[in-house]
Amino acid sequence: MLVLGVMSGTSLDGIDLALCHFSGFGPINYEILYAETIEYDREWREELSNLYMRDGSYLCSMNIHYARLIALQIQNFLSKKEVIEILKSRNTQNSDLLISSHGHTVFHEPDTGLTLQIGHGAVIMAMTKCHVICDFRSQDVALGGQGAPLVPIGDELLFGEYDACLNIGGFANVSLKIDGKRRAWDICPANIVLNRWAARLGDTMDRDGKYSQTGRLIREILDQWEHLEYYQKKGPKSLGREWVESIFLENVYESVFNPRDLLHTAVEHIARRIAADLPSSGRVLVTGGGAYHPGIINRLKQLTSAEIILPDKWLIDFKEALVFGLMGYLGWHNKINVLSSVTGAEKDHCSGVIFKNQNF
Repeated sequence: MLVLGVMSGTSLDGIDLALCHFSGFGPINYEILYAETIEYDREWREELSNLYMRDGSYLCSMNIHYARLIALQIQNFLSKKEVIEILKSRNTQNSDLLISSHGHTVFHEPDTGLTLQIGHGAVIMAMTKCHVICDFRSQDVALGGQGAPLVPIGDELLFGEYDACLNIGGFANVSLKIDGKRRAWDICPANIVLNRWAARLGDTMDRDGKYSQTGRLIREILDQWEHLEYYQKKGPKSLGREWVESIFLENVYESVFNPRDLLHTAVEHIARRIAADLPSSGRVLVTGGGAYHPGIINRLKQLTSAEIILPDKWLIDFKEALVFGLMGYLGWHNKINVLSSVTGAEKDHCSGVIFKNQNF
């Protein structure tokens, strides 16, 4: 089955599109056939970063407008020569394709029963004439779970040969087996804070660590971060932008400290927190944009005796889109795609809202 995984993360890099093929269920075979990241322009990046402060009416309208953006990017993706040839070689029409869309998270406060990902699936279905499955988090929160992380279903079914799977995106999160059960949790903020302070220097990210490596450690800030209450909690647990805004992105930091120093201190903090949550040995698969940050990876290698494994570029960049494609594949076939051992929900379940293309 061909599935187009669509992912937008909290780091606001852009929309990841991964055309994947899945077959079977025990085991599941997969292949990334073609993938691309569509970067947000400055207007969309600012819009999405400020959405959490908007009123309900505005959020409802953006749910539609953002869905239109996703749909337009999917249409452009499907019109590429390479993609057309792939679909033709597999005797697949656009109308047979399943789009599995995560949407973009505006709020995530599972302890209050609140999570919101915009990008309405009905709009995407109507514009692309493809089947769509979306809204994977709401059901888990309703069942008492954290609604995150969701990617560990892919770690369990596709990457079980690794002792741990680490993703360094907007947030860093880890997935591993403990006492025979898959466990996972958000470790700490990562690119969501690095990108913010890189923006103060006129850039979109701390590319290759070029800003953080010229900064100095702010010891008093590092000590504050290292002793945050969240790090003392046991999983299941997850992080949202609201928590990051209140603790890491307060204006007081930005008005007092040099952004290079904040970046340098954040890199040290990220590496320390990740190392504290990794197993003491074994093979760790590392993906997400943070896998390209030499400061984080080199410091992590110093802090842990586990083997840090960086896979090929497509897996680093598109693992989350791949796994949301997997979740769509499982959801379409009414198979479990969310693990309660990870999220803390009352049971394993099959999540996602389906919009069929109605034979357009």
